[in-house]
Amino acid sequence: QRRVPGGTAFLDSQVSYRSSMHFKVLFVRHAESANNALMQISEHRYQNTRVADPSLSTRGFDQAQRVADYLASLQLSVSKVFCSAMYRALLTARDIGKALHIQPEVWVDIHEVGGCWVAGDNPEQESQKGRGRQEIADEFPDIDASTVPEDGWWRTGKRETVREARVRALRVLERLTELSSEGSTIVVVTHGAFLDALLAALVGRSCDAAPYFYHENTGITCLEFMPTKKTVLRFLNHTEHLSPLFSGLGSVLSQGNQSHSSNQDSRQQQQQIDISFSP
Repeated sequence: QRRVPGGTAFLDSQVSYRSSMHFKVLFVRHAESANNALMQISEHRYQNTRVADPSLSTRGFDQAQRVADYLASLQLSVSKVFCSAMYRALLTARDIGKALHIQPEVWVDIHEVGGCWVAGDNPEQESQKGRGRQEIADEFPDIDASTVPEDGWWRTGKRETVREARVRALRVLERLTELSSEGSTIVVVTHGAFLDALLAALVGRSCDAAPYFYHENTGITCLEFMPTKKTVLRFLNHTEHLSPLFSGLGSVLSQGNQSHSSNQDSRQQQQQIDISFSP
C-alpha cells in the first residue's frame, strides 16, 4: 500500500477523514455521449473511432433534460452544482443548473478516468488538452469555468492510469468536505468509470477488483456524510427519471438525520448500505 499525498488514506484502503458537517452529495453520470452510443453498436468501433471529448447523442440531450427536471422536482436545498470540464458533462450540467437556478462550477478533478484520450488502446498515445477557460465560457456563459487553465484542462499529454485515477478520487472525497455546508446537498456531474473509482475508494476495494459500480447515463448515486465518521450510500444508479419501472427512492433524499421508529422508516433504512470510515 502507498500512502496518498496529504497522509489521509492508502490507495487500497478505505478513506479516513472526519466530516464536521452533515450533508448529501448527488453524483450524476453525464447523459449519453456520442461515444456511449457508438459503444452500443460495436466495441471495436468504439475503441478505434471514439473521439476524445464528444458531444451528447440525440438521446443524451433528452436524458439531460429529464434528469434536470427530476432534480428540480425534488425541491432540495442544493447549494452547489459541479461538473467536469469534459463536453458531455458541461452539456448535462447546463440543463441541471438552469432547472435548479444555480450556476454550475467546473471542477477539473472529476473528469473521466483516462483524461482526454483519443481512440486506440496504447496508454502512451498522446492525449488532447481539452477545452480551455475562454472556450468553455464562450459556449457556456452560465457555467463558471474560472478554475480551468486557459490552454486546456488536460495537460499530462498521455492517458491517465487506473491507479492515478484512484489517487484523484481520494483527493475529490477530501475536497467535498471543504465545499459543503451544514444540511446542504451538492450535485456533482461526473463520469461512469470515475464514479466506480470513487466508490471503490470508499469501500476499500482494490483498483482492478470486482464488483464494478456501474452507472447508467444520468444515473444518480447519493452519499450522505455525517459527523459520526460514517457515510451512508443512500442509493446507487437511480434512474427513476428515465423509466417508470424505477420508483420510490426519491423520498430518501428528503429524510433528515434523526432515526425514527416507524415501519416506513425502518424499511427505508434497510435500503441503505453503511460504509464506515475507520479512524
